[in-house]
Amino acid sequence: MDVDSVTRIDAELAQDIQEVAATFGWQTNWLNDNAAMFKPNGIDYDRSAVLYENEVLRVIGPHVDDVFIMKLYAARQVDIPDLVVLWPQVTFQTGSDVVDRYNDAYPAAFHDEYLIEFVQLIIGQASSK
Repeated sequence: MDVDSVTRIDAELAQDIQEVAATFGWQTNWLNDNAAMFKPNGIDYDRSAVLYENEVLRVIGPHVDDVFIMKLYAARQVDIPDLVVLWPQVTFQTGSDVVDRYNDAYPAAFHDEYLIEFVQLIIGQASSK
């Protein structure tokens, strides 16, 4: 199991994570904050989905648009198939919509003049499935 948080994990929560891992025999990094570096500016928590909730824990998942933008920012080889699968679920209408949101989400990111072409490639792959 691998649960990624866009919120940094403090020492107290890290200890709780270790205890859960020991209790269930899970890997110690089953819940980690590796995704925090990809957190976009303007993430819309109001559009998030509640994935799990009980009296002491609420787990929310970001809106698919935010996940798409985060994966586009990461742009690792393993993210490309995810981007293709996510495209039909996003609310973006065009590649330009994606690039505009990306630029808002990561204003300090290196300007990539080929980003629109990369997004169009993803859209094309998604459309051919």
